[in-house]
Amino acid sequence: MYTKGKWERKGNKIEAFGKGTIAVCPSPTTDRGVLEFIANAHLIAQAPRMYEALGTTLIHPQSAAVDTLSDTQCRAELKRVCDRIDHFKDIANETLAKAEERE
Repeated sequence: MYTKGKWERKGNKIEAFGKGTIAVCPSPTTDRGVLEFIANAHLIAQAPRMYEALGTTLIHPQSAAVDTLSDTQCRAELKRVCDRIDHFKDIANETLAKAEERE
């Protein structure tokens, strides 16, 4: 089980709201140094949101077999799945932007 709650990057540390520091990203010994550990911290801080988004995108209970659904029900289910995928893509794009210092 991971530390639930909102994670935030503060320098090279990851803090969980109300729980303090839960991770520290050491500074790599590369030419990019600070840029890499800040990008790593951004990426790690987004882990709970990605976990939640992935879960809601991939896990959706199906109450009836697809072949028993009407066309209207199939369209509604498809829209619901597409909305979840769009939500996941938004979170994924935001996470990538933070990790790549675009945001």
